[in-house]
Amino acid sequence: MDSMIPIQSKSSGNTAAPVVLISRTDKIGDVVLTLPMAGFIKRLLPEAKVVFLGQAYTRPIIESSQHVDTFIDWKELETQPLKNQIQLLKELGVTIFIHVFPNKKIASLAKQAAISMRIGTNRRIYHWWTCTHRVPLSRRYSLLHEAQLNSLLLGPVMGSGAPTPEDLAGLYGLSARSHLSADLEAILAKSKFRLVLHPRSRGSAREWPMTHYIKLIELLEHQDMDFFITGTDAEAAEIHAALATLPSRLESRVHNLAGKLRLTELMSLLARANGFVGASTGPLHIAAALGVRTLGIYPSISPMDSRRWGPLGKRAKAISAKAPGECNACRNADVCPCMEKVTAEIVAAEIGNWIANETSTTASVD
Repeated sequence: MDSMIPIQSKSSGNTAAPVVLISRTDKIGDVVLTLPMAGFIKRLLPEAKVVFLGQAYTRPIIESSQHVDTFIDWKELETQPLKNQIQLLKELGVTIFIHVFPNKKIASLAKQAAISMRIGTNRRIYHWWTCTHRVPLSRRYSLLHEAQLNSLLLGPVMGSGAPTPEDLAGLYGLSARSHLSADLEAILAKSKFRLVLHPRSRGSAREWPMTHYIKLIELLEHQDMDFFITGTDAEAAEIHAALATLPSRLESRVHNLAGKLRLTELMSLLARANGFVGASTGPLHIAAALGVRTLGIYPSISPMDSRRWGPLGKRAKAISAKAPGECNACRNADVCPCMEKVTAEIVAAEIGNWIANETSTTASVD
């Protein structure tokens, strides 16, 4: 027999328990906002096993959720002969297959594997012959949060109605376990307040101007804090050039980590942070999911606004220059005046409140 894909499982299978497969094979932020589905399933069906079909680069996040029992790498799986793909799903005992991110090839596979309940949106034509249950779900014009829209796909299993964003915010089950370098550990150990700034989004979101981040650092200079700047390899040169404009006296407190951290290390850094500021990106959603004080800066353009993509977390908040959905003037422009109107002073005031609340909490404990 041809070689099979190794199954990455946290627990032994129980054939009597329902096995629910969540298929979401796209980006980090999308995956993070899908994890509450797994927590919602576990809450209502505690005996269920949750399988997550995703991409290799999002695997560290998926496997860090206590609600996911098994991870399957789609890119690996699709290289296998069809009979092996089907056999894997049968060996896992999948009984419910949920297409959160529609994919025609995956939808066909689920049907050929004869999974008894196959759920997808009714907005994809191929779901009409590959899914047993089709949910009337249009994301484009919805005013619901992305995590709520994901949860609506559970309707055929658990009934109608979407959980509130506040309810979903407690269902990630996310934790960070990676070790950091000795040098970074030493910096974290001496920092009283650790602020992570993630200025870029690889073009996936409207971004707060880099000059505003520089101004923010200067405004917070008097605070007892260190700044940790994160980003990808591709963004490192731009970030380095911007940070070079800071006064030399701040050099020892501004730590440029762009392009230097693996995803697991980024998660561990975020878990140790006291605060996070960024646009609508994967790291923003990770920080919110980990319970970090998170401030997302958003445009007021629907469906890019905070109603749809805001950070969900017990200590997460989104700010915009205007109310969500109020502005469409720069929908097709490269520069977004509304993002620029969220000044560094506004953001600095929010962070000042974090510090004041942290100080008062510590004082009450003492």
